[in-house]
Amino acid sequence: MQFLHEEFKEKLHELTELSSKINKSDKQKILEMIKEHTAASVSIEVEDFNYAPFYEKGGVVRLHKLFGSKVEKILKELNEVLVSD
Repeated sequence: MQFLHEEFKEKLHELTELSSKINKSDKQKILEMIKEHTAASVSIEVEDFNYAPFYEKGGVVRLHKLFGSKVEKILKELNEVLVSD
């Protein structure tokens, strides 16, 4: 499980670096929320952003503002890391 945590942490770091035009602290908050969600659900989908806690932070709209067209790619990569263990 520690390996999965480290790999996930590395992926979060890579994804945070993808876009420098958006406030990194906002992105980091969303990425941490994704990490917490996936710890319980073992996956993350765009639809999950329609529910708490994501909805309270702007939901799908905020996700797209932060990561733009890379949303699907980001979620796919995170899910691949999660199921690779």
